[in-house]
Amino acid sequence: MTWEILDHTADIGIRVEADSLAGAFAEAAEAMFHIMIEGERKTLEERRLEMSSPAVDMLLVDFLSELLFLFETEYFVVSRAEVSLEEREGKWSLSARLLGELFDPDRHGVNFEIKAVTYHMLEAVESLEGGRVQVLFDI
Repeated sequence: MTWEILDHTADIGIRVEADSLAGAFAEAAEAMFHIMIEGERKTLEERRLEMSSPAVDMLLVDFLSELLFLFETEYFVVSRAEVSLEEREGKWSLSARLLGELFDPDRHGVNFEIKAVTYHMLEAVESLEGGRVQVLFDI
């Protein structure tokens, strides 16, 4: 899996490539927290998440927005994500196992405060080569 940061006026984004679309979703979650939080992120706690959407790109926004909500309300910092995706009858479903820890101000710093996950330049594509996602964050 690989990801890169995309610079954009007043925003920051990521482009992720992985062996599968589910892998790209997982890597996008980890990349978002890499952008937000500096310092080592441990895997001390687990959260589970299930959601669905009529479109895979909308599911990506919903997924990352939910992770942002977990951070803002529970201070949960994702260090690793395991994601599975399924498309059935035109509807996409996501199941995720999130490993991480609570934000610790003695060990963690904040790089960027992400305000929202946006739809601008949004992309979620699966091909024979694997999966690719792109998303911009409002900072």
